[in-house]
Amino acid sequence: MNKKRVLTIIVAIAIIIIVRWQEKANALQGEDACLCTEVLSNELLLSREQPLEVVKECKELFTNFEKAHGKCIEALPAEHPEIIIDSLKNI
Repeated sequence: MNKKRVLTIIVAIAIIIIVRWQEKANALQGEDACLCTEVLSNELLLSREQPLEVVKECKELFTNFEKAHGKCIEALPAEHPEIIIDSLKNI
């Protein structure tokens, strides 16, 4: 009975660690998306016979420019200023 309890605790901790690791990996993709947008839009980097490591990583993470650009836009804060219309100035 005691062995089952220890095994259950170990499995629960392993699941928590895996979930946290996945969350961290997904968060990094958002930050790297803007860099990968620049890399994947550069034809000179893409056309090299032996591509740089950053090009390989960006292709693995996002596969193309459009996906990297979309993730980059999602990662940027979208705070719009409040527009105040003064009725006296509209005359």
